Amino acid sequence: STIVPPPKFSLANMSRLHQHLHDTVVVTERNRAAVVDNLRTIAELVLWGDQNDPVLFDFFLEKNMLGIFWRLLEQRETPVSVKVQMLQTLSILISNIEAGPSIYYILSNDHINELIRHPFDFSHEELLAHYISLLKA
Repeated sequence: STIVPPPKFSLANMSRLHQHLHDTVVVTERNRAAVVDNLRTIAELVLWGDQNDPVLFDFFLEKNMLGIFWRLLEQRETPVSVKVQMLQTLSILISNIEAGPSIYYILSNDHINELIRHPFDFSHEELLAHYISLLKA
């Protein structure tokens, strides 16, 4: 018997992605690709939900997924590729969410302020570029 994954744009899939990030204690080279893919997919789900199914964004809020993002971002061990994807994900969300209360939530909590103050290693050009994109968003 094979396990069938939930449909991509579903609460079950968002819940699965949340659980994976929640259970990720430290991002390593071994789980890096899965974390990057999960961040990318969460952005797609939240944006799709903003237009089609508010339950997805409500789940994003209820589970404080920005807090999980921040926890992973602030770890020194987190690979640069994950930090780049995190910045890209947040920039995409801020730039593309249309529902007023949704964007208000993302900008009103302290996670964005902490992100701006975070001591990134800007010797990585791609990281710097995505940080600047986030600030412009």
